[in-house]
Amino acid sequence: MKIFSDRYPTNIPYLVSGFIGVNLIVFGWTAFIAEIYIGRPSSTHCIGFIFLPVYTVLVLLICFVVGLVVRFVVGKFVPSRIITKRSNQIINISFVCSIIVAFLSGILLIKYQEWVQRPHIIFDAGRIIKINLSTIKIIKKTSESKFVFTTYVDEKSEAETFIWNGKKIHFAVGNSIAIRDENENNIATADLRKYDYIGRIHVIQLAIDNSASKGLAVLVRLRATSHRSMLLIYDSDAKLVYQELLNRNKNENIMNINTDVSGKEYIYVDIDKPIMYSTIENENYKK
Repeated sequence: MKIFSDRYPTNIPYLVSGFIGVNLIVFGWTAFIAEIYIGRPSSTHCIGFIFLPVYTVLVLLICFVVGLVVRFVVGKFVPSRIITKRSNQIINISFVCSIIVAFLSGILLIKYQEWVQRPHIIFDAGRIIKINLSTIKIIKKTSESKFVFTTYVDEKSEAETFIWNGKKIHFAVGNSIAIRDENENNIATADLRKYDYIGRIHVIQLAIDNSASKGLAVLVRLRATSHRSMLLIYDSDAKLVYQELLNRNKNENIMNINTDVSGKEYIYVDIDKPIMYSTIENENYKK
């Protein structure tokens, strides 16, 4: 079967449109559809059904115009000729193979994205431990997290200021998070771009290493339909000691400080199923 004309360089615009344009289109559409079935599409994902047809037309048009320019230049130096049947077969087979590669690449992109964004511990400095709730007798909840940032306009007025170890801090949020003092100096930063965009942030102070100064736990609710939240724990020197991407199946961003009979503090997080965290000195407890 002949896919492309065997007349060279007349067929150059079609070769460019096929090998570049069609493959970009196949890759884009495959990734878009794969996101629906094996990913966690955003609430605006359906806009792609409007955008992608426009993208398809534009890509083909641009590639064809580029091909015309290339044909014009090549035609100045190469006389028109008929390529051999064998060469045409190689071109056709290569084109079909490239489409298969583009299709598989679209699927693999979403698969890789899901692997990166799977719930897992990203960083552990060995100072925080997950606790089995059944091993601890919790006496009371001593404090609740503060809602300090939201990307949603209708919730802006609900965000609170926060005092960490006697200093007023605020969160500068874009593609990453910067915890800043009143002089706009960065105390700590976290780059979450590859995990998703940031929706809301809750924070709470906690005791780490029996220090008089408190550490800080930051619970970041990522894109609503991502079903993910990020837990970041900093020590009193604003050094990251623990980072975990969590599964989220609840609308609330619940994070509290609870204490046991000895007065020891634990971070209690409940966004999917209840989890507790404590400092590593409680190594007698089961993970």
